[in-house]
Amino acid sequence: MILESAQRVVIVPGYGMAVARAATPVRLLTETLEANGVEVVFGIHPVAGRMPEPHERPLS
Repeated sequence: MILESAQRVVIVPGYGMAVARAATPVRLLTETLEANGVEVVFGIHPVAGRMPEPHERPLS
């Protein structure tokens, strides 16, 4: 696996991970990588969960 040769991996979960119900596989991947000495960190996208511009306005 290419990730095993990495020293550090950043995972940025998003909508696709939620739809795929990938929380458990990501946890297992994280545990495997950490067991092999890879530093795994999670990032948060600054606009995660927001709708594109015209949808961001409140409806009245």
